[in-house]
Amino acid sequence: PSLCIEIGCGSGAVSAGLLEVLLGRASSELPADEFFVPLILAIDKNPSAVASAAGLLRAREANRADCIRASLTGALRVRGTAEVVVCNPPYVPGEKEEMDGCGISVSWAGGDRGREVIDVLLPKAAELLAPGGLFYLVCLAENEPEEIMEVMRGLGLKASVAKRETRGMEDLFILRFQRPGGPAAAAVRIP
Repeated sequence: PSLCIEIGCGSGAVSAGLLEVLLGRASSELPADEFFVPLILAIDKNPSAVASAAGLLRAREANRADCIRASLTGALRVRGTAEVVVCNPPYVPGEKEEMDGCGISVSWAGGDRGREVIDVLLPKAAELLAPGGLFYLVCLAENEPEEIMEVMRGLGLKASVAKRETRGMEDLFILRFQRPGGPAAAAVRIP
């Protein structure tokens, strides 16, 4: 892929890991003269998160990575061009007040059903995808993954569960969405 976006990058660990996966695959499968480094855009509304992600990506020598302070996709003008979009949004059900500001609680507080950020994000993420583009979203069982997949199907995307795993008391899902058409970015697999 040439453009990968992480929405809500936090520390930048997912962007750094995604870049590592992509570079490892590319370097092992492509001749040196065909080697291409994707552009990684890491977005977060928390200035401390943006600084952390920028530091991590700089330490990993990610020369084609940018960290942007913005809320969700508001600062982006890349509609229909992203081959890979990833998001581990605030998904924990709780009180709406926990979602205010830029403090640490906004990194996990998802409001009613844990879906307030997710529901706003879904159409925005769908708009970013190029034909064949993939969107991976982390959510909890309490967020109603089947309902989320139906919403994305209604936006014209294919939807499936890429992975389901219990971590402590959380029943976690990684949902996979794909815009039909074009070359698939299927090289990005969840281990």
